[in-house]
Amino acid sequence: KQARFSGSGREARGAILRALAERSRTRAALVSLFGAERRPQMKEALEALVREGFIEGVRGTYRLAD
Repeated sequence: KQARFSGSGREARGAILRALAERSRTRAALVSLFGAERRPQMKEALEALVREGFIEGVRGTYRLAD
């Protein structure tokens, strides 16, 4: 059974991917999508997406991987 979506890591990952589908974004903008309280969770989601090859970052700016 999947975890509740609201407040989940899946929600964080989805928000990052949706934002990057629109345009490239800075790390600061991405980790602040849900406010200061969830910043650590957003950093973790961002790093996981990079490790998994879904997104790439160059000099603090991220975009969807080719």
